[in-house]
Amino acid sequence: MKDFRGLLLTLLKRTLYIAMGILLGVVLYEFWLLRDVTPSASEIAEAKKIPAGAIFIDAIDEFPHPGSLVLWTPSGAPVTTVSETLLRYPDSVFCISVSNGRVTELGFAPTKIPADGFLVIARGVRQLDVKPDRISRNDELQLMPNKKWFVHKPDLAYRFSELKVPLNDLRQRLKNETTTTKETTTAAQEFMRKTLERLDAINDEIDTAQQKNPTLKQIQELRARVEEEVIAGELLLLGKDALPENEIRAVLVRSSEKSESAVKTRIQRLLKAGFNTIILEAFRWGGSINPQTNQGLWNSQPSDQIVMPISSYANLGNDYGMNLWLWVQNGFLSKGKLPAEFAKPEWLMRTAAGSTELGKKSEWLCLRRPEVREMLVKSYIEMVNSSNATCLAMDYLYNYVENLTESQGFCRCDYCKEHLAEIPMNPQRQNEELYAGSEELLTELRAALDARVMPDDPKTSAPRVDIAVFFNDREETTISLPLEKWIGMGLVDWVCPMSYFKENAQGIAKLAKQSSLLREHLLYGVGKHDDAYTVTPAEYARQIMNVRRYQLKGYQFFQAELITPEVQAMLGNTVNAAPAGTNRANSATLTKVDLPRPDELRGTWIVGKSLQESPEAFARKLNMLKQSCINTVMLDAWYRGLVSYPDSALAPFDPAIAATGRADAYGDAVKAIHDRGMKCVAWFEYGLFVGHDAKGGAEGQARQEFMNKHKDLISLDAKGNPDNNVRNFGVFYTLCPSNPASYKLLSEIMLEVVRKYPVDEVQFDRLKYANQTRCYCDYCRQTFETETGKPLTSATNAAEFLAWKREKNAAGVKILREALRAEKPEMPMSSYATWPSEMDTVAQSWDLWLQRDLIDYLVVGAYMDFVGTMAETQKLVGDKFGRVCFALNAEKLSADELINQMNIVGKSGAKGTVIWYADVIPLLLRRLACEEK
Repeated sequence: MKDFRGLLLTLLKRTLYIAMGILLGVVLYEFWLLRDVTPSASEIAEAKKIPAGAIFIDAIDEFPHPGSLVLWTPSGAPVTTVSETLLRYPDSVFCISVSNGRVTELGFAPTKIPADGFLVIARGVRQLDVKPDRISRNDELQLMPNKKWFVHKPDLAYRFSELKVPLNDLRQRLKNETTTTKETTTAAQEFMRKTLERLDAINDEIDTAQQKNPTLKQIQELRARVEEEVIAGELLLLGKDALPENEIRAVLVRSSEKSESAVKTRIQRLLKAGFNTIILEAFRWGGSINPQTNQGLWNSQPSDQIVMPISSYANLGNDYGMNLWLWVQNGFLSKGKLPAEFAKPEWLMRTAAGSTELGKKSEWLCLRRPEVREMLVKSYIEMVNSSNATCLAMDYLYNYVENLTESQGFCRCDYCKEHLAEIPMNPQRQNEELYAGSEELLTELRAALDARVMPDDPKTSAPRVDIAVFFNDREETTISLPLEKWIGMGLVDWVCPMSYFKENAQGIAKLAKQSSLLREHLLYGVGKHDDAYTVTPAEYARQIMNVRRYQLKGYQFFQAELITPEVQAMLGNTVNAAPAGTNRANSATLTKVDLPRPDELRGTWIVGKSLQESPEAFARKLNMLKQSCINTVMLDAWYRGLVSYPDSALAPFDPAIAATGRADAYGDAVKAIHDRGMKCVAWFEYGLFVGHDAKGGAEGQARQEFMNKHKDLISLDAKGNPDNNVRNFGVFYTLCPSNPASYKLLSEIMLEVVRKYPVDEVQFDRLKYANQTRCYCDYCRQTFETETGKPLTSATNAAEFLAWKREKNAAGVKILREALRAEKPEMPMSSYATWPSEMDTVAQSWDLWLQRDLIDYLVVGAYMDFVGTMAETQKLVGDKFGRVCFALNAEKLSADELINQMNIVGKSGAKGTVIWYADVIPLLLRRLACEEK
């Protein structure tokens, strides 16, 4: 028996060794398969033999995650995601999936299957488990001899049948329109008739070609024609109704006409292409090209480039119902040709090394210099006055910023060195300085243009002139102008992305996802700026269709010289099918929010990081708040375990604010708020919550020191874990919301602020438990058992535990109330309150706060369900509804939604609204701006 056991043990050991060896071999084999996820040079060379429409797939780049692929273009350039491939190559891959080393599905949109096949580089994939019907009904999937390559060969008959699907669908829809719609214009009916004729002709060609065994090239040509006709037809259907209200259809025009008749011919052609706005080049490389604007300010171009006066375009354009914008292409740079008035070395931007040659091998004027801005504004106003233009389109502001970035964020001319040398350059201030010159120029230009509208002498009042700004939205740029801020401030009316590049074909979708404020002022760039690729008329038309689909304000076409007769016809179809009378575009007009009631609170929160800004930037922010009808500012004094004022005996001073070098930024802010006639509320933003930065740094160290000092107050879950797991905002500890000592500590910080600063009110936030799992600290366990006679465990009755916590929460607020009354009997105290549906989750008993008069008013969060929150709050507070404000999230709402909610609150009898948060207000200024009655 003993020998048998030994033999069995030996056998088991050997079996185990063999299994381990096999497992090790499998692992090594897998690593060998994955040793190089990039196709080799020979593989790429082989791949390039596949027709240009092919797509190459390496299924191993992020293996073994299901669905993770790297796709290779015919040139061998990697495309990192399937979605990116769909954006770049919409005619190719529709759906691919990988599971456990097997390619399980290759699919395509019904009408988008490549006619010339595709190639799969399946290195490391153990099995290509795809049936032909998972690709298409009749296509073949063939394994090449080297066992790595899988070539998809299409069935041509199937391709032909698919070509006819969109054609037949479009033909039927067009026929329905021509026979059932009586309101369509005569022009639209004619377009539809001709389109139907072309569709019938293409159908006949497809039938003929199918019988003659055509080549792939012939199929591709037919497919291109089908696509173009389908787009043309879709445009007709899209344009049969009235155009989008006040749609701007602009085209950039370089001045070249030397006679009035030539100007007239150009305008007539642009009209036929559907344009209603001309963006006329009026200024480039440091010189005006308008011979009427040489009043000692700027040099004109050489005599052989002198063109017709801008006024010719303005007058003739107005006769045809077209607006004129002036395109200030290179308004503050020159390739060594600056006018004598500007040829002052001290006015030029300089690098740290002292060089004046910057981007585009040009000299750039420093926009921080008041003299430079004064000269520029004077010149721009002169051009406007002589042309009757309706808008100034500013180009190269983004290049100005890029040049600053290249020179370490700042110009190094004598003026900038003198005025910026003593300013502490923290990241917040660096960002401000990056855009300051551009913003100051726009501010002064806007003021000068508005002065024309409302001059001292009403008889000389002129029409309003808008300002547009071009910006670079190419993927590789690292510069992003604060466009939404400038729109909100009223400095900019229109923003024009330079989307004229092949890689930006899908840029419109990205821009359309941004704020509604930006969409309302966005003119998408259509056209091309790169001779390396070709844009078909159909592609132009598709982009215009997307402009309307995404409800943008309009488009700007680069440039008039690209408008061939074919492009003119296609663009015209996007407009001319619409009823008459919708062509003229108007200036920007926006609906404003109702003025507040005399007793209505209109507030906003200013977060602690704003105190890192320069006094000038902070003053601009307050000015915008004042213009936006904000009458109450909640100024952050306590957040994440730090205070925002110096010399605290209780908590660490925020190192980021200390790094600005200012003596007392908080005190300066309180005074600045009061100077503008607004109330200043000391806001204790994080209440019982204290951030813990595990990564260290000055702020993290300061917070950790504070928590170490108050370890006995830390809130714990049932397992003794202090981490409350609020991962989106960092890891937080909280002070125990049941322990009176937590509120006593918070009240001492509050009293420190009200004794030090002349604030008008105090407001708390986060007076609550972290979640339903809190709190099981020693204090809670002992006190709960003493008061209820039952031990506190995770099995404790949830309803009983909640009722106990609600009372402790109310008792804590009473401690804060009594402490403030003892020091400042008349000072109001308020608090942010979570929405009603979350009250029990965090045991925040704000209904008891109001019932027991522990609080003067509440700010109830209405971020999730505005209507439901208002209704439920009314039920909870009854006749105390007039002591409730509602918090609205301007980051998530469109301008119209925010305005609607503010107006509803204003008429409801509630105390008012508080907007989250101050930095968003500039984006909405033009919607919120109020006028004194």
